[in-house]
Amino acid sequence: MLTESGKKEAMNRHQIIMDFLYHLFQENNAPEWIDYSNEYLKNKFD
Repeated sequence: MLTESGKKEAMNRHQIIMDFLYHLFQENNAPEWIDYSNEYLKNKFD
């Protein structure tokens, strides 16, 4: 994650995990966790 290619790979992996969690929360009918993760991402990347 110290090089540009490492940062790009880290962002790709992060997106994979977030997509997985989003779909898991949807399947388990847990909208509060979807809201939480959206708020976390908004605060982390703003």
